[in-house]
Amino acid sequence: MTDNRLNDTDLYTPTQRVYRYRFPNSLDNFSIKSSILVVFSILILLGLLAAYLTFMVISLIKTSNEDIKLICPNSNLWAYMLVILISMFTINIGIVKLEKSKKDDLKIFSKIVTFIYSVSLCSWGYYELVDNDCAETNFDTTLIYQFAFVNMIIYLFAAFISFSVLTYRMICV
Repeated sequence: MTDNRLNDTDLYTPTQRVYRYRFPNSLDNFSIKSSILVVFSILILLGLLAAYLTFMVISLIKTSNEDIKLICPNSNLWAYMLVILISMFTINIGIVKLEKSKKDDLKIFSKIVTFIYSVSLCSWGYYELVDNDCAETNFDTTLIYQFAFVNMIIYLFAAFISFSVLTYRMICV
């Protein structure tokens, strides 16, 4: 009786090579999972941005500038929120274009612009929310006041991060 099964020496001989198909490194299991994680993270961030912009527009519509000026004539809370909404599309796009530049001078300049922009919007928000007692006492439960407070905190963190990155680039690089 003959044995027709193949053994290891039959599979690999100097004249005959058996190649096993291997997936490229970019398609291994970890890479696929991390790609899916990145895609879902981007989708979540885009959804959060859409919700943020939607509620910001709703807050500007619910409380008009005339409503705020009628109760607090010295408050520019509505204008503050409008400037933030418009600048999200104009200044931030310009900063992103500067960041993509190959020149290091433009990248440092973009960090300086980001820092000045963040500090100025944070300071203006602090003035409108904390220093202006009329807006704080009369509008603290409205959506526009709460979004202005959130924006002030966001720009405070943005100023801190841009200052940290700018300091690091100036000292260490």
